[in-house]
Amino acid sequence: MSEYFKENIHGELNYAPITLFGEKIRIGVIGAGRGALIKVRNFYNKGSNIEVLSLDFLADFYKFNENKVKLIKGSYNKDFILDKHLIIIAIDDESVINKIKSDCEELFKIYINSSKFREGMGVIPVTRESEFITVAVNTKVGNPRGSVMVANSITESLQEFDEYINLTGKIRNCLTLDKEIKDDLLKFINSSDCKFFYSKNKILEVFRLFYNDDIVSKIKSLRKEE
Repeated sequence: MSEYFKENIHGELNYAPITLFGEKIRIGVIGAGRGALIKVRNFYNKGSNIEVLSLDFLADFYKFNENKVKLIKGSYNKDFILDKHLIIIAIDDESVINKIKSDCEELFKIYINSSKFREGMGVIPVTRESEFITVAVNTKVGNPRGSVMVANSITESLQEFDEYINLTGKIRNCLTLDKEIKDDLLKFINSSDCKFFYSKNKILEVFRLFYNDDIVSKIKSLRKEE
């Protein structure tokens, strides 16, 4: 193999995506360096309850609301992870990392290994948001900067869909209809054809071709709330 290349140790990654409600999860972070700070900031912005365990802290850690981010000065012990859903390992000491991993596996905790992500149980994706849409991006080849590039390109499209997704969400969650009719309506509104007519401000006219006045009136009232 050329001196300019090394073997791809990551291979193709297989993810099992899940989206958690930020305000309902408890995060334990071990370590308080730059990498830990980035991850804490991510979960802090999602409303999570976070505890950070370290012997020393970067100054930026003291800028968080202390009611949401608790800083604990000390060395790792198993008790720290007991009441947490997710553990983030952000240290370099291999012996301590191995101890944390062993404890997490014993207690069925999900853990992320920041220094060697393949030795953890997952990674934190790159996320981008509009008012009504959230997207999360990972690459299957272990390329975080590539994830950022893709996420940024997707962000440009979110605004185009934002208000339409808001309307379709209201129709799904607020409109009471016969199940068969509603299933048909939901299939139609979540299509590129329906989105096209919405963008041309012709959506109500199209609905009148397929649905009775009562349904169209209900949809019209939801649209006025946008």
